[in-house]
Amino acid sequence: MDDKAPSEWYYAVGDHQQGPVALDRLIEQIRAGAIPADAWVWHEGLASWVLLSSLDELARHLPSGIPFGPTGAGQSRSLPRFETPAAAGPPPA
Repeated sequence: MDDKAPSEWYYAVGDHQQGPVALDRLIEQIRAGAIPADAWVWHEGLASWVLLSSLDELARHLPSGIPFGPTGAGQSRSLPRFETPAAAGPPPA
């Protein structure tokens, strides 16, 4: 894994937010299918929460057969209101 990769990630499935979680643990959960493509993720350095499927570094670990990427389902959904750790400031309006 890239030494520059963020070490602490947050994710949300439905209305349930989790984190911080280490990147390797997050990837394990993605590969196991416990975190779906339409989950929201955030780490320090991201301006706001993004869909897991929109980040190649995570989407490539999705189990086969699950669509992801810019044209994947759910990309136009509005950003839900999740608590962003203090380092990131408030979530977008």
